[in-house]
Amino acid sequence: MGTRSSPRKREAIRRQTLQRKVELDAERRRRDELEVEFATDFQVALVDRAAARDAERAAEVAMGGAVDRLIGQLRLSYDRVAELCQAEVKELQRLRQLAAETARPVVGRPATPASPASPRVEGAPAGEGRGA
Repeated sequence: MGTRSSPRKREAIRRQTLQRKVELDAERRRRDELEVEFATDFQVALVDRAAARDAERAAEVAMGGAVDRLIGQLRLSYDRVAELCQAEVKELQRLRQLAAETARPVVGRPATPASPASPRVEGAPAGEGRGA
């Protein structure tokens, strides 16, 4: 140590330093807790987003199945279905194609048809054929 101070002065400074360290450590713990909380919020939102995307896809497949039944079973034109559903023809075609693709068997997974009454003819482009 450089200069000599009185033992009382040194002890007082030591107590102040120790108190400051306790305060800094408490602040660091609060920040660490906030880091964990905010990172948790992010991860929860990430899981929620994935579930929402899955739900959106399922809804679109169901919509496409309905479009397929309107066109395939009832033999309505895309224009008529667009009027009924208040949707654009291109969107209806996209949804119907999505439902058809989802219904195609994937290796290792059984097929679930989009519409049992209107099987899709392989090789025919979406939107062509009956009722188009």
